[in-house]
Amino acid sequence: MALKPMTFNITLNTKTPLLYETIYKEQLKYFQHFDPTIDELHPGVAVAAEMLTKVQKEGVPTNVEVTDLEPDRTFETRVSYSQGDIVMRYALQPAGDQTKVFYSEQNSFNKANMMTNFWLVSWFYTFMYKHNLKKRMKTIEQIANAAQ
Repeated sequence: MALKPMTFNITLNTKTPLLYETIYKEQLKYFQHFDPTIDELHPGVAVAAEMLTKVQKEGVPTNVEVTDLEPDRTFETRVSYSQGDIVMRYALQPAGDQTKVFYSEQNSFNKANMMTNFWLVSWFYTFMYKHNLKKRMKTIEQIANAAQ
């Protein structure tokens, strides 16, 4: 049972290839934290990790997998855990010397009561989600621009 995707769009003052490279490198670091033998990301690369759930804030075992990767255009991962899946996607569009970033998270749950719980707290979570994503995107922009 999937919910409506949560989305966040922003234009960053970084050229698309540099921004994509930064997202890729940051994701590679994340994957290498759990499996130091990973030296390249491509669809199918996966790691076992533990993450906090959004609703109950408890640590759960997860599997994080790269599901789509198109240089300078898209980067997508799926987090699978006992309650369902979360698909996170960066879609990039060049805009001169800037990049339009379309970020989305698609949550799906195995049980209706988990969907209901998420729906009940979603108004607060959505506010925090957008606030935290804006900070994350600005950090990615700073890292990318510092690498020039």
